[in-house]
Amino acid sequence: MSNALLPLGMAPMPFLNPPLLSQVALGELQCQARKDLAVGAVPVPPVAQRCQQRVLTRVCDQLWQEAEDGARLYVLDFAGPAPRVKIGRACSTAHLIRRIRGHLREKNKHGYGLIDAHITLPATDAIRAEKQALQWMSYGYQRAPHTQEEFLGADFVIAEACADMGVFRYNPQEEDD
Repeated sequence: MSNALLPLGMAPMPFLNPPLLSQVALGELQCQARKDLAVGAVPVPPVAQRCQQRVLTRVCDQLWQEAEDGARLYVLDFAGPAPRVKIGRACSTAHLIRRIRGHLREKNKHGYGLIDAHITLPATDAIRAEKQALQWMSYGYQRAPHTQEEFLGADFVIAEACADMGVFRYNPQEEDD
């Protein structure tokens, strides 16, 4: 409704921002993708492919907006027959994108799809930050067989927090004056 041509004495309606449709749609995609991937379908169902593409686009947009290169940790949430969260590190932005795409190719072969992803701020000591994040995750979750970086049935939000705290712990802090 337009506020242009209001009858005399009538107050204009406040402008209300509509909900971000892309965020709502991503949430719906994530729910449907989880359901479709639970059976381990190969090839990955179309809804899961769309979800993966949206998540990867969001990650690339975030990295482009930050425009700061450097080592980072990443957290990937994979849905499939045995849902898992992966924490890893990359030495640069280009390396990070290659790593995520490589994980997607490998996981898709086995009926897993990317549901969500988180990228930390650049890490001064990414190796120590990753080790710390993995250690914290191991206190609450079982590691997936044949890997030290994946946790079965793990909560993605907890993994995000572990990665962010690991980076924070080993990044030099500015002192307040």
